Amino acid sequence: NNHREISKSMQKTHVEILGAATTFWAESLKRVAAFSGVSERDSSKQEEVVTEAWQADVNSIPDELRDLSTRQPCGGSAARPDGPHRLANDGETRQDHPHQYHFDAFAVDRGGAGSLGSHWWVRLRRQASDPEVKMWARDCCSEAFGHRLWLLLGNSTNLAEARECGMLDVKDDAQVSTVCTGFGEYLFVEARTTGGWGYQDDDTAVLMLPEIRVLSRD
Repeated sequence: NNHREISKSMQKTHVEILGAATTFWAESLKRVAAFSGVSERDSSKQEEVVTEAWQADVNSIPDELRDLSTRQPCGGSAARPDGPHRLANDGETRQDHPHQYHFDAFAVDRGGAGSLGSHWWVRLRRQASDPEVKMWARDCCSEAFGHRLWLLLGNSTNLAEARECGMLDVKDDAQVSTVCTGFGEYLFVEARTTGGWGYQDDDTAVLMLPEIRVLSRD
């Protein structure tokens, strides 16, 4: 716990310093531009360059100092006994069975529904803005969810109240990442019965999730 607090403190200090530096140089560029007669448009372009440089520096921070999700509370659709929810954010990046959350379609009463998707969620250590999401896919069976997964951010465990923020196209044994554009305290990974391709079953999307890591960018 002490190590975690130290890491969070180091990250916070680093980001605060970067933020202050970004503000300083952005304001300096505006003043230089005004003094030199440079247009506001050109000045804005210079500010964008500074912002991009700051963001690149943030992303160079090790995962351990930006990690918002590992071993955090999690849940979602019904899990198989050999594939509980916690395996998707336990810090273990093995991609073979049984090292993954595995949706249990047989444990769900469809109630006459024609199709059945599945999802997983994690409560982040704090609310995040535009986090980076890394995923380690299982070494087989991506056709079980149609090779595509949707990412959503929300402020509760209710999937219906979350907003879509990204998408991952998945191949077997892949390691993929994207920026989830949005704001929230809960990240969802959803498998849908439409929108992907090569589904194993037309009416069922079975989520298998070896590891998800949500990383701060703010």
